[in-house]
Amino acid sequence: AVPDKKDSHYQKKLVRPTRKFNQVQIPKKLRMSLPFSANRSAVAPTLKTDLDKKAAVVLSDRERQVNSLMNRLYTVRKEKKRIRDETATKKKAIKEKRDEFIQQKREVVKKAEKKEHYMKKGKEETRKRKAMNME
Repeated sequence: AVPDKKDSHYQKKLVRPTRKFNQVQIPKKLRMSLPFSANRSAVAPTLKTDLDKKAAVVLSDRERQVNSLMNRLYTVRKEKKRIRDETATKKKAIKEKRDEFIQQKREVVKKAEKKEHYMKKGKEETRKRKAMNME
């Protein structure tokens, strides 16, 4: 008799849930460069529910003060970052200029060294040729 394994038999098909993919994220700069018709379709409108429309958030004085302070801190941080980035770009430009100047000087020296090297090599070869012709 043929051996009969239970897990060899076909079983009922698995029911897989349909996969839901997140919306494609388009960078802001690219989105702004797209034509308006394409831009609108990318941004899905958010529908407010009736509860959201009715429920107005009233902030206490303390919350308002905290929000104000947070906004000011954020503004200061942004300004400091902008200044840092500005100085970094200036320093980078100065460094590139200096490196370029140094590289030019190196090339001049290297060219002179090569010329001298090849001159010596040429003189050595001519001396060897003369020595061979003598013998």
